[in-house]
Amino acid sequence: MNIALCDDEPMALRELEKKVESFFAREGARVSCFGSGDELICEMEKKPADIVFLDIQMPGRDGMETARLLRNRGFEGDIIFVTVLPELVYESFKVGAGDYIVKPVSDEQLFGTLGRIVKRRKRGCFMLKCGGEDIVVPLEEILYFEVLDKVIILHERTGVISFRGSISEMLSKIGGDFFRCHRSYIVNLRHIERVGKGEVTLKGGEKIPLSRLRRRQLMEALATYLGENI
Repeated sequence: MNIALCDDEPMALRELEKKVESFFAREGARVSCFGSGDELICEMEKKPADIVFLDIQMPGRDGMETARLLRNRGFEGDIIFVTVLPELVYESFKVGAGDYIVKPVSDEQLFGTLGRIVKRRKRGCFMLKCGGEDIVVPLEEILYFEVLDKVIILHERTGVISFRGSISEMLSKIGGDFFRCHRSYIVNLRHIERVGKGEVTLKGGEKIPLSRLRRRQLMEALATYLGENI
């Protein structure tokens, strides 16, 4: 999980960094610190974050303006305000803030906020073991699974991950947004662009096999998915 902290006060930034790193000591997270909204926005264009902590009072672009710009640019992650200004809490709702923490930051409130975010995110993630490590992949990032004997290859937007596992157990974890379109392929319905004869075309142009006997069931599953999500 990538976390961005933005505060123009170096001491407050370091203190928040220590607390966030303490919370993620077991699960692991990459924490990046920024001294201004402009600096944060510039970095977010290259390396998007999952959670953004923002001070409100900052020189130049303040935290509220930074949050609005992030949302306007399509940021769908969690925004948490950390500020000395309790009176702006209602303003934070307009940018979809996940929480509003008034300084000084208490471990109880910060850890409670992070705990809720992590729990919610895990419900929309697939967890697997690879090379002795626990890896968490957001379901929306998964394009499809490829099954080769006892090895499962997870294809996501940024690459592939190979692991050993049970297909039936995996299917029970990933939910109804996935469909087994072929004996060796399980596709994420949200990434389908076109269903042809013998193949499925994904939105990025990649094609995967489609069993002739499963085409009708796939079309029904896709119609149900689109009906529930459009």
